[in-house]
Amino acid sequence: INAEYMGNEINLYIGLAGCLEKFDNLARGFAEVDRSEQERRLKEAEKESAVLTDTNEKDSASFYILVMKKILEKGNDYAPKERKRLEKLLDSKITEIKKLHIKKKLNILPSFYT
Repeated sequence: INAEYMGNEINLYIGLAGCLEKFDNLARGFAEVDRSEQERRLKEAEKESAVLTDTNEKDSASFYILVMKKILEKGNDYAPKERKRLEKLLDSKITEIKKLHIKKKLNILPSFYT
């Protein structure tokens, strides 16, 4: 069963490793909304991040926030470009721990353009 299909059809959140529901919701359609809405979502993400206590969740939240800032700075096509860059890194000679971190980031990025 396709997890994305299930989530869309029955309104059930099934997050991939590294994904956080509140942040996925803030990221969804981020590139399509106007700048003031992007800035509002960024502030909301920063507020939500401040109350997190779990280290892994804080790391994920930091990446969502970084991508939001980069989209504001570099433009709406940042997330797909970053995905390509990370996919190339994943194919290089890096440690397994680094690969895990990259895979989590790759799980988060589609939230910005779905």
